[in-house]
Amino acid sequence: MTKAVVRKAGKGPASSASKRTPSNIPAPFAPAPESFHPFLSTLDKSSVYITHIDRHPAFFKKQIFSVPVALNVTITLLLLWRAYVVVPQYFFLLLFLLGDKTTGTSLDGKSTTRKEMVWFVLERGVKFFLDYVLVTVVAKWPYTFFMEFPHNPISWRWTTGFRDEEIVVRVSRAWDGGDLVSGVKRGGESPFFKTKVLPALDHEFMLKTGYVMMNDSWDLDFGAMVNATKLVDKKELKLEDFDRRVFVWVPTRSGSEEGEWAVWNEKTQEEQVLSVTSTSEFEEPEEASEGRQKILQIQSKLQEMGKEDLFFRWVEMIQYESTRPGGFTKERQLEAGLKVQKLFEEHGVDFEKFEESIGGIS
Repeated sequence: MTKAVVRKAGKGPASSASKRTPSNIPAPFAPAPESFHPFLSTLDKSSVYITHIDRHPAFFKKQIFSVPVALNVTITLLLLWRAYVVVPQYFFLLLFLLGDKTTGTSLDGKSTTRKEMVWFVLERGVKFFLDYVLVTVVAKWPYTFFMEFPHNPISWRWTTGFRDEEIVVRVSRAWDGGDLVSGVKRGGESPFFKTKVLPALDHEFMLKTGYVMMNDSWDLDFGAMVNATKLVDKKELKLEDFDRRVFVWVPTRSGSEEGEWAVWNEKTQEEQVLSVTSTSEFEEPEEASEGRQKILQIQSKLQEMGKEDLFFRWVEMIQYESTRPGGFTKERQLEAGLKVQKLFEEHGVDFEKFEESIGGIS
């Protein structure tokens, strides 16, 4: 399996892409194709974006979307009812503050007991606080859902409708592109790549429909989804072009506004890895399937250990060793095995224990 991993990987686009990638763009990212310019030109350069295709059936998406619609309609009606009840009270309170003593919004200090006065103050304080929360917190939910400009969930659905195949665009929340491509550890070696990007592309997580993917690390960019859908409808880009891509703006140097968009095609990388798991050009499909499962097992195990970058280095090393002039002889296979063991040790992984935990690598 190891032999084939290197030989076939050398033929794939990943090898040529690495030669074209400028040194300032960290692996596994590469320069974004020019065809993406109409899409990327509308994005915020300080953010990180993930695009993928949501292939859940349209009727299922309608059911999911009906829940926030019903919730926000209910909240809006309750807010309108509360406004209907409380606005006259605040109006009379304003008149009282302006000097009108006949509004009935105050207490007669002479005829009111201390207990009644304390209760009156507490009651007013609680009402003021609850109304403040309703206006500053709760009211934002239906506002962002129905009215946020330039796009919101309703305008997104109104423009694109419900489709069996939809483009989903997620944007980084509470962190940005600088965290991913700046500093000492960049790209695949960045802690943000391991803790933010990879979990967002996890197989189990990707089984969700797009609208429920919002969390503390990622939000949905409805404007970008509308724009991407229009580009596909106009045939300027293909739907598949947006499947499992990660986009980030990479400055030419620290603090510079000049730079370029970079992309990591996570889907293509996975396909390349899976396509090189056979032991020969003519191996049986069952053997090829076992090889693919082993590759996925290695990647999954290293990802659990927080060593995803080690997986990339391992594939690159095997690729290099198998494409050297003279062929991948048994002697070179043994030599490559020693290098792999050293590579694992350099990343703080006990190779023998790791190999034992997954039932062997080769």
